[in-house]
Amino acid sequence: GEEETQPEEEEPTSESEEEADDEEKVEVEDTATDDVVSDDTSADEEDNAGEEEAGSPSDAVDTPSEAEEGDEADLTEEADLIDEATEAEVGKEAALDGNVVASGTCGANATWTLTGTGANLTLTISGSGMMENYEYMNSPWYSYDDEITTVVIGDGITSIGDNAFNDCENIKSITLPKSLKSIGKYAISACCGLTSINLPKGLKSIGDGAFDGNTGLKSIKIPYGVTSIGDHAFDYCKKLTSVDIPSSVTSIGECVFQTCDSLTSANIPSGVTVIRENLFAGCSSLKSINIPDTVKSIEHYAFGHCSSLTSVEIPSGVTSIGGEAFDGCSNLKSVTIPKSVTSIGYGVFDFCDKVVLKVYSGSKAESYAKNNGIAYIVLDKLPAGHS
Repeated sequence: GEEETQPEEEEPTSESEEEADDEEKVEVEDTATDDVVSDDTSADEEDNAGEEEAGSPSDAVDTPSEAEEGDEADLTEEADLIDEATEAEVGKEAALDGNVVASGTCGANATWTLTGTGANLTLTISGSGMMENYEYMNSPWYSYDDEITTVVIGDGITSIGDNAFNDCENIKSITLPKSLKSIGKYAISACCGLTSINLPKGLKSIGDGAFDGNTGLKSIKIPYGVTSIGDHAFDYCKKLTSVDIPSSVTSIGECVFQTCDSLTSANIPSGVTVIRENLFAGCSSLKSINIPDTVKSIEHYAFGHCSSLTSVEIPSGVTSIGGEAFDGCSNLKSVTIPKSVTSIGYGVFDFCDKVVLKVYSGSKAESYAKNNGIAYIVLDKLPAGHS
């Protein structure tokens, strides 16, 4: 505002001089002067200077544009601080998203962000390296498990931690990065809303129970490069109709496809040496299975209650068949057992009323058939042209 000029008055009284002296005491710190203020105009100027230095309220009223600029600067500084904190916690993507519900860290160099509204939330994992492993129902986003419908894992993440998305039953879509190398134990288990998922080419291992209980999953293609599939990895995936296992896989755990009762076909790659316990148990729609020559043993209940199987040819490399391996295969009509088999467990063909074993003279299989009252044919005694 403009300064008002007061009319000249006579020399201040002694009381005015005392006030002027007080003003001088304030000013002496900055001006180092002992001059007496002789007129009211000079005093007003010095008062205004003092008020400017102290940031007086009257100055803020007289100059609103400067106050507004100060407020804007404060807001800008506050926004910058928020942005820096957000980026430190959840990365640049979260900082740009205006609808962040919750966020935090989930690995040494990994962060998570939950965005969206209501029962339609997206969980984004960003950063690099491995995610943390969690106990069941203990992931940092588990309190939102019913509202999460989409998961996006950014490139740079190399592993999904144990139990990461376990029991998030409304997830319908999971995007996996090219950088992913491993899927942890029960990481994507009981995600009942998930119908399909694309596994990246760089994947090396699938952990125990990784997709266990995904009752909506219909198909899965395991990429070449995966070497191991853990126990129960696809257990109870009741709508799974087919699975393609590449030749790079050398280890398939126990119960991997147990109770996948819609599974009609599956292959066992040539690198596998053991068909583990309960591998296909309860796969009531499985019609055929090819066992490679590399297999040495078939463990307990491996094909138990595969009621659609009609025939099985066991290759010459196999040496042992575990107990109840084909128990309850009610439509099994033909099983060829080579001379190489020297050990056959109890109840291997229990409740296989239609089965006829094809065996070799003097073999373990022949004696097993005789001792257990199972129909059999001795292949090396058949007339030429019969099998």
